[in-house]
Amino acid sequence: MDQPILRVENLKLSLGQPPVTILHDISFDLGAGEILGICGESGSGKSLTALFLINLVPEGAHLEGALYLQGQQLLGAPEEVWQGKRGKDIAMVFQDSQAALNPTMRVGRQIAESLRIHQGHLSRADRKSRVVKLLEDLGLKQADRVAQAYPHELSGGMRQRVALALALINSPEILIADEPTTALDPSSQDQLLKLLADIRKKYGTSIIFISHDIRLVQDFCDRVLIFYAGSLVEEGPVDQVLSQPGHIYTRCLLEAMPSLAKRGQTLLEISGRVPSSQEISDLVAREEKGCLFADRCPRALALCRREDPTWQPLGPGHRAKCFLAGREED
Repeated sequence: MDQPILRVENLKLSLGQPPVTILHDISFDLGAGEILGICGESGSGKSLTALFLINLVPEGAHLEGALYLQGQQLLGAPEEVWQGKRGKDIAMVFQDSQAALNPTMRVGRQIAESLRIHQGHLSRADRKSRVVKLLEDLGLKQADRVAQAYPHELSGGMRQRVALALALINSPEILIADEPTTALDPSSQDQLLKLLADIRKKYGTSIIFISHDIRLVQDFCDRVLIFYAGSLVEEGPVDQVLSQPGHIYTRCLLEAMPSLAKRGQTLLEISGRVPSSQEISDLVAREEKGCLFADRCPRALALCRREDPTWQPLGPGHRAKCFLAGREED
């Protein structure tokens, strides 16, 4: 990979007093024009990682590590610096488009406001023209009328496109899409994914695509990060990770995914639950950590409960944090 446009190094995020570790041992890169998937169960730390990338973590969070955006180290940078970056160089489409939009403002005005903040030299007429043009590019018919509407007057699919326009209006180099297909029907999901792919192709935008649906990640992304219990446990090219998963957790996710090939078969149910934040924090603090997935893993060894697994290389760019990585099922 060439020089990454974004790099996270050894991220650790704690909340509360005494501090409770929520995210830990997270390092990854994002290349220019790349679509990077982040996948894992609810509670695995995907969305909190996304909020970290735009400096919107909960108040009082304690952060360790480094965050490089376009080569600039931004961890600990003052909010004034982030105000110049957020919405301009890096932007985010939130999971709930209804909640992300101001119900008291017409959608065109909301999108234009971001232009006014970051491109103050534009006239009001220019801002309006750019908003309507972008809404048209995003497939919204009668874009001028849509711009005059309030969020509640639009369908879920239309609101999601408006939220996407809000993120894209300043042509950011990085777009974070946090569960953007939630609550959309299959047809609308496909349309949105095609739209994101077109955005990458047309503008060279790097995209971080967050989803609990491993099928969508498989169809859409170039590389994938597998998260479990606030930690990164596997990463690599999406075709390699999902055809030859190294971590047992990744295998379990794939076996639990419905498909036509499994029609009539009983799908795997991953036993137990994702550890709570306090349970994760307690385990991370122990001298003998063990694997966080050990209590739910169908193939766990005594070693898995005693020692913290290290990264195992599995191929170009592919690695997994699992003692059983690369070993065939007995």
